[in-house]
Parts: sequence; structure tokens; C-alpha cells
Amino acid sequence: QSGFWRPRWYLPNWSVMQRRRGGRNTLALELGTGERRLAIYNVHLESRGPETLRLRQMEEVIADLGRHPADTPLLVAGDLNTREDDSPVVRALLDAGFRTAAGGEVTTRRGAALDWVFVRGPVEAEGAVVHRDEGASDHYPITFRLRLTVPECR
Repeated sequence: QSGFWRPRWYLPNWSVMQRRRGGRNTLALELGTGERRLAIYNVHLESRGPETLRLRQMEEVIADLGRHPADTPLLVAGDLNTREDDSPVVRALLDAGFRTAAGGEVTTRRGAALDWVFVRGPVEAEGAVVHRDEGASDHYPITFRLRLTVPECR
């Protein structure tokens, strides 16, 4: 994590001075029973620091994804805080076999493309829409339909 959020000796340790505690993190969820499961990872990578920091964080997520069988439908989505047009974070997901379902377009009021959706395995995200008319956050919500695909029987 970057040191931006850590308390400073010259600032009182008041909640107003400590904008958040802990590091950025990922929430992982598995839906389904038995052999039919969908794994969802909601990612929020560090906003301060270089792309190499976010890449290290994403590499931890990708390593954890390896615990799922190869035929498990996987969804990775969230605020990747990507700063470069050709982000190494996005490339790492593509190199790990993920497909872009949404992302690469403006998803914040500041005009940045920070939020992404990726899928891997027998799953498709269809009809992704960035809702720029919503005002609940500085990030616009993204909606999509998730469709599990059935492998062909031979």
C-alpha cells in the first residue's frame, strides 16, 4: 500500500485526519452449490502510487483465482485505479485468460477510466452500460447481464 493514508506525527490521530484504515482489498464470493459455482471478485486497488503497486495487488488476486477449477465461471470487477492507457493491471488479467466485459471508458466524474469488468471460463457479461446520469458516487455504476454458458457435449 502507499503511505498516503497513514497517520502523520504532525497531525492529531483524529478520524477526520485518517481518511481510511487498512489497505485496499478484494471481496471474494462464491455462488452456487456442488460443481456449479460462480466466483466473483470485487476489487479495489490502491489509488495512490505507481501502476507497479496496483500490478502487485492484482497478481495476488490472480494467484488466489488459481484455487478455482479451470471450468469455474469467474468474474473480476471493480475500481482498478488504472492510470495508463496500456495498463499492466489490465494486461495481467488478459494474460491470465480473462476477457474484457466492460471498461476502458470514462467511469468517473473526473473523466477517468478506472472501473472494469472481466470474465473467464463459461460465462459472458452482456449489455454493459455505464450510467453517467447517476449521482450517488464519484464513480458511475456499471450494469450488465451475466450469462453462464453450458459447455458443448460431445
